[in-house]
Amino acid sequence: MAMSGAMFQMIAHGLSSAGMFFLVGVVYERVHHRDLESVRWPVCADAALQRISMGIFFAALGLPGLCGFIGEFFVVLGAWSYSKVWRSWRPPW
Repeated sequence: MAMSGAMFQMIAHGLSSAGMFFLVGVVYERVHHRDLESVRWPVCADAALQRISMGIFFAALGLPGLCGFIGEFFVVLGAWSYSKVWRSWRPPW
């Protein structure tokens, strides 16, 4: 299960990284420079671009329900079932 999770995590990372490079390209095409301090974010006033960027950022963070979380969950689940150290650990609360 951990190997499947690792493969899924690699695919998810590739998609989210490509999405972030796409967003950098979109912002560069709109303002024609890469100086982020001089970029005013009403440049991204397009609602569709905002939704896409939030989805890509959250997927890269690994929030539940998105591609990064699924891979991480499978990796942790596989490590939990493999290692006696992980199984014996209990949270302090």
